[in-house]
Amino acid sequence: MNAKGIRNVPLPFPTAAAPRALMALDLWEPEPKRRLNLARLFSPVPQVEQIGVVLGCIGASGMLRNRTRRPTSHHERPGIRHEVVRLVQPVPGDSFVPLGIIKVTLWCGRARVAVPGNKYAANLLSCAGRLCLVSLLASADMKIYIDGKFYDKRDAKISVFDHGLLYGDGVFEGIRAYNGRVFKLDEHIERLYWSARAILLKIPMPPSRMKATVLETCRVNKIWDGYIRLVVTRGTGDLGLDPNKCKRPTVIIIADKIQLYPESLYRRGMAIITVPTTRNLHSALNPAIKSLNYLNNILAKIEANIGGCEEAVMLNAEGFVSECTGDNIFIVSKGRLLTPPVYAGALRGITRQVVIELAGELGVPVSELNLTRYDLFNADECFLTGTGAEIVPVVRIDGRVIGSGRPGPITLKLVERYHALTKSTGEPIYK
Repeated sequence: MNAKGIRNVPLPFPTAAAPRALMALDLWEPEPKRRLNLARLFSPVPQVEQIGVVLGCIGASGMLRNRTRRPTSHHERPGIRHEVVRLVQPVPGDSFVPLGIIKVTLWCGRARVAVPGNKYAANLLSCAGRLCLVSLLASADMKIYIDGKFYDKRDAKISVFDHGLLYGDGVFEGIRAYNGRVFKLDEHIERLYWSARAILLKIPMPPSRMKATVLETCRVNKIWDGYIRLVVTRGTGDLGLDPNKCKRPTVIIIADKIQLYPESLYRRGMAIITVPTTRNLHSALNPAIKSLNYLNNILAKIEANIGGCEEAVMLNAEGFVSECTGDNIFIVSKGRLLTPPVYAGALRGITRQVVIELAGELGVPVSELNLTRYDLFNADECFLTGTGAEIVPVVRIDGRVIGSGRPGPITLKLVERYHALTKSTGEPIYK
């Protein structure tokens, strides 16, 4: 029983079986206010106007609420009833976020759950007084923000003359949402405007409005845990290079999910290699600018893939370690945490800065130093950081085993602290 006296019924199947594996099931009658036990639900079927189902999900609880009820037809078998219910996510303030619509068919001994417009369905089976959910996927249609309006994914389009498409002329940010909050939103917005200023791109809204628009996009897409891609292009122009022909920048916000690497790499650690493609020169395209021109990183990523690795170390023109294709890199050497300085070609990463601060809280000294491959090979521990990647242990570089060949103790402590921080801080999406 929980605090409200609602009975929780565990669902006997592994939590890894589905991304939204359900852990508990509660049933009750909103009208009249009486408990609805499982026996009454399945045999005989109770004649009630509404039925509600509370679901405890991985990471956060969810709830099935009644939306409409279709009475049993005389053409249907006796004892069968259909319920169309709305799957919602509880949020602070005793309110709910709709996640999708599902249809529940109830009959003796079992129930079937179907997602309208979706090939996926689920069966709830009565088993020794318990219920087993095979699979359940329900989500709202994605909405993309483009220049003040929201569009369905299939209708979200920009001009083929947009210079972000033609020349990679623009800037972007990747942002994470955890537990109904956007993590480090102010820092990401600030870096976006810094990047835009560096390429003389005037974003057509102030930072405060951009922040509000990001949160609105998350609400529209029912984001609780997710990834936000914020893009500002130079806008529509002509086939020439002249940015002055682009009259107004284009602002795009996508709120979705992301998983850069397999879960196994976070447990066991990943192997990476050094690639021949070097990081951009500061005098050419400054690596501090998070621009849409990512070809330098993509070429290095291709070389990593050819070498059979998920990630790769990029050196700068002087031969010092800069960063990886999409992540910052750290090593632990004799109890000290070391990472390349920004002037070596490393991005001023948001997660990088969080890790530096967390290391300080743990009493681990941190230094930003020029590092060589020799330093990487002889490190006690190594890991990568990034908004999408979070913190990923590295156990092998260019065939050399790093430390014990397993994620190290300092790395694991930082991962634990980082996850705790992401779950408890950030800009609330739902107020």
